[in-house]
Amino acid sequence: MRKLLLVLIAAITVAVPIAMAAPAQAAPGSPRCMTKGEWNNIHDGMTRARVKQITGNWGKVTDRAYYGDGTRWVNVEFRQCKRNGKPARSWNNVGISFSTEILYGKNVWNPYLDYDCNDYDCWDIGGWEWDEYAERGVTRYPRVDYKGGWYSVS
Repeated sequence: MRKLLLVLIAAITVAVPIAMAAPAQAAPGSPRCMTKGEWNNIHDGMTRARVKQITGNWGKVTDRAYYGDGTRWVNVEFRQCKRNGKPARSWNNVGISFSTEILYGKNVWNPYLDYDCNDYDCWDIGGWEWDEYAERGVTRYPRVDYKGGWYSVS
């Protein structure tokens, strides 16, 4: 009974920290700022939620725009971290722009693409064709489309 109890305690001791480990890669001790390593891990096409997972914070929205076609643009600033992991001064910020985009190109029905004839008459039967200018819609979540520059802080 005692061996079973020890094995159970050992298993729980190993399993609990593994289960509680967070998937985010934010640097420990930098929840209010972005480190250079976190900055280097952000790439074009990432969602804002993925950037938050990497940095550990949402940043501060400084500008946004909404367009009539449904697209939107958001500029977010993050405070930079010093080398020791502490937040730099308030003017040491880096900016990331997130935007949605309209996707173009899809198959569309063209009623005049093809025709059929008999002995007396011809008529249009149509067909599907690729239209590279047809809108497919707006992407659902804004994604990184521009990263500003990283400046050294002291």
